[in-house]
Amino acid sequence: MLSTIWIFIYQFVVVKMLFDVNIFSLITSPDLTPGIRFVIWRFFFTSALVSLFVSRIITGRNFRMETAEMKIQAAQLKQIAAQAELQALKLQLDPHFVFNNFSTVSALIEEDKALAQSFVENLSRVYRYMVQNIHSDTITLQREVKFIESYIYLISIRHGDNVRIKVNIPEEFLQKRIPPITLQLLIENAIKHNIASHTKPLNINIGVADDMLRVSNNLQRFSNPSQISTRIGIENIKSRYRIVSGKEPVVIETADDFIVELPLLD
Repeated sequence: MLSTIWIFIYQFVVVKMLFDVNIFSLITSPDLTPGIRFVIWRFFFTSALVSLFVSRIITGRNFRMETAEMKIQAAQLKQIAAQAELQALKLQLDPHFVFNNFSTVSALIEEDKALAQSFVENLSRVYRYMVQNIHSDTITLQREVKFIESYIYLISIRHGDNVRIKVNIPEEFLQKRIPPITLQLLIENAIKHNIASHTKPLNINIGVADDMLRVSNNLQRFSNPSQISTRIGIENIKSRYRIVSGKEPVVIETADDFIVELPLLD
């Protein structure tokens, strides 16, 4: 719009300089021949077309710049929202874990102080890992497995041989990445929703199959309706995977087994 106005101002100045009259007097002058009048009108018409063309180019360029800027802002807002959601999901990991383990510590202090001390040492390692990695979106499988070793010790004290956990991950997969505390959450989820007793031990296996990290357990659900799974733990893991990688774990449930296959990230 501004370019059009400037073109008309330019036309007015040019006519004033050439003919020493204003543009409107010149156009309506009876002294002009048809040929001169045609040339003047052609000048005005061409100038108007040029101004509209220039205006269109400038407007289009500004529109593209504004659109690109809006896309960048939208992407930034989406990333901020995803990070906020991810942090909220991480905070879901603590309460159940805290309650179970501090209840165990309380009981051990009365029964076996040496064992209680060993339990607390491993519990501190577990919490150190959780605190150190609360702001990490992914972690190497090697570090996660190292963390799980301390966590499995806590499970062995809490449940004895009622819960049997085996970890068998080939070395070539240890530098792959997963969201932190994923294995702990799956183990805790299996224990929470299945019977684990001397006569019916809960077997949890962690390994790699078809380039996926596989966590499986024998399925022996509680008959008590209060123990029906809300699937919050699984949904938490799915959401974190979706946010950090766009991928999701695969959940397989058969008559005998519950299996979660986790993508291994680079």
